[in-house]
Amino acid sequence: MKQQLEYFIVDFNAKHKFQHNATLINDLSDFINENGFNCTIFLPKFADRQPYLNNKSNVNFNLLSPMYGPTLTQAPIAFITFKFLRLLVKFKTGLFFRNFVRYFLVKKLVNYFDTVIKNKNRKIAIIFPTTDPLCVKLSENILAFRNLSNIVFLFRITGVETRGDLASHKELETLSKLSQTHWNSIRFGVETNGFSTLLQSHGVHSSKIYWSPWFQRRPMEVPLLNQHQLNIGFLGTAKKRKGFEQIPYILNELRHSNIDFKALVQKASYPWDSYALTISKLISEFNNEVEFLPADLSINELKNFVGMSQLLILPYEPTSYEKNASGLLYHAADAHVPVIARSGVGFESEIVENDIGFIYQDVEDIPELITRVKTTNFDQYFVRYNYLRNVASHDFYLNGI
Repeated sequence: MKQQLEYFIVDFNAKHKFQHNATLINDLSDFINENGFNCTIFLPKFADRQPYLNNKSNVNFNLLSPMYGPTLTQAPIAFITFKFLRLLVKFKTGLFFRNFVRYFLVKKLVNYFDTVIKNKNRKIAIIFPTTDPLCVKLSENILAFRNLSNIVFLFRITGVETRGDLASHKELETLSKLSQTHWNSIRFGVETNGFSTLLQSHGVHSSKIYWSPWFQRRPMEVPLLNQHQLNIGFLGTAKKRKGFEQIPYILNELRHSNIDFKALVQKASYPWDSYALTISKLISEFNNEVEFLPADLSINELKNFVGMSQLLILPYEPTSYEKNASGLLYHAADAHVPVIARSGVGFESEIVENDIGFIYQDVEDIPELITRVKTTNFDQYFVRYNYLRNVASHDFYLNGI
């Protein structure tokens, strides 16, 4: 009898509605269902439920992680327990104690998958959309002392695999060893060449590495704010490493170049020292040209504002985004909105090789690039790029499993 294939999605990091995780998980769930397979999803116990209300898969909110635990108002006792646990982990610096905590947090899920695996007529694929230390521990424990032919792990490497108090910082070495000892059971998805190079430097064979961008999804139909102005999006929750402090300088260059613009600027959930100064500059110098957006936009609201933009500018710091992709780049591609990004970011090659925007070295370059944006028909390039995204997704999640 042919084995049935069933998919599972596990994400310990998908807590907040404004994170990109929800978009990827929902799209991935739809993709799996559309291809005729069942899907079960495991998310943090204290995650926002709202983004998953229309998800057709079986969604379970039962994962525990110190990084994405409850707030004090959500569950006071659990909040204090996790706070104490994080302090203990910092105090107990040995890997043995961290390993014990990781094991404790994933034990129930390990037992669950043990039960599922025992069904010999079922093949399962476990997808980790954002691989973190707990995902690594979970897979390590499932594979311990087993040579399994009816299970496949799909690890998407996005930069959080060694993040957090529970990290051993040897997660990539562990994954590399697992990929060698369980050759047919493991594959890796990456969004950028930087992460591909990183995995290979840790001994992962190139044949195990797939390009794993976000799925192309139909954008919402939205009206432009003003046809006579260039609507520029500085979107995504504001962070220092996203180059938020560069925005006044960029807008100043546009003004000096007599570019008529409206800037959509999203605020920060977690302000830093110089954040208030930047906001003050934007209000005092560009009050009529800037519209501030809330920090906690839902994903649908964010997509809505992407669609209202005729251009996104992503002034991300290259040192912080050396390997990273950008979820906003995918949202922009869905809506056929070109992107101007800073040179040195991990997704630079994706923009350049697919002709979906431009790269700048200095803010003084941006006005001239905007002129090029206005005179370029990007539609044909976005059609090609989005097609390639879908082909890559099919290859990573379905082919050969």
